Amino acid sequence: MKNEKIYTISELAIMFSVHENSVRRWINLNKLESIRIGGMIRVTEEQLQKFVKKNSGV
Repeated sequence: MKNEKIYTISELAIMFSVHENSVRRWINLNKLESIRIGGMIRVTEEQLQKFVKKNSGV
């Protein structure tokens, strides 16, 4: 995970043009992997790429 970009729920919501609750739902449904840093939910670049690849329909 060296120098890997880490995204907040807010950043992901903006990126996908959805509400923050949608991102939280993806995490709660295990569709999007996440990590906790100091109690805050974060998503790494690798986790984001897995999510995109799995849900892109390709």
